[in-house]
Amino acid sequence: MNNEFTPIRVLCSWSRSLNVTYVTLADTRAVQLTSFAKQKVLGTLTSKIEETQSFNNGKKFVTPLLM
Repeated sequence: MNNEFTPIRVLCSWSRSLNVTYVTLADTRAVQLTSFAKQKVLGTLTSKIEETQSFNNGKKFVTPLLM
């Protein structure tokens, strides 16, 4: 995988017989920023998604990926 698609969060759910994993990717192909600036923007986006997720249901199953 190249730097055009950056994983920004991973959501997992499991039971005794099944494990489901969702990965949210940020498509940065059209973004004309330096690598450092992209990482800063994606970090902010990840924080906002995590904040919204925690307010919506009170259960945090989201594990943000460290960039």
